[in-house]
Parts: sequence; structure tokens; C-alpha cells
Amino acid sequence: MEVIYTGLRQTPEMVVNAAVQEDVQVIGLSILSGAHNAIVPRVMDCSSKTRWMMCWCSLAASSPIRMSKA
Repeated sequence: MEVIYTGLRQTPEMVVNAAVQEDVQVIGLSILSGAHNAIVPRVMDCSSKTRWMMCWCSLAASSPIRMSKA
């Protein structure tokens, strides 16, 4: 497996664009700011708007995650 590091402070759109360009199977996110409840849904939404289908999204966050549709 190859790792492609896109750097700090990337927008969800930038993350998904890089994933599409690099033809990845997995997106890994490390979010220690506590903003995962806002960022992860945006990454998922952006990925659903592309022709790319994400197989896995791996997340490391600083607090428990509770995902729900509002």
C-alpha cells in the first residue's frame, strides 16, 4: 500500500480531489481539532458528487464520533 500525504489544513474538496487524481481505495483522516463532526460529512458528500466511489474512510479523532443524519 502506498501513502499519499496531502499536508495540513486541506479542505474536504481538496482531499477528495486528490483521492480522485491518485485513484486511491482508502482515505485516511487524522483530525485532532475536534472538527470531525463537520469535516467527515463534507468529505463523504464531496466524494458522492464525483464518479469516484470510496471503499473505506479511516478516521483518527480526538473525541468520540457520533454520525447521524440531521
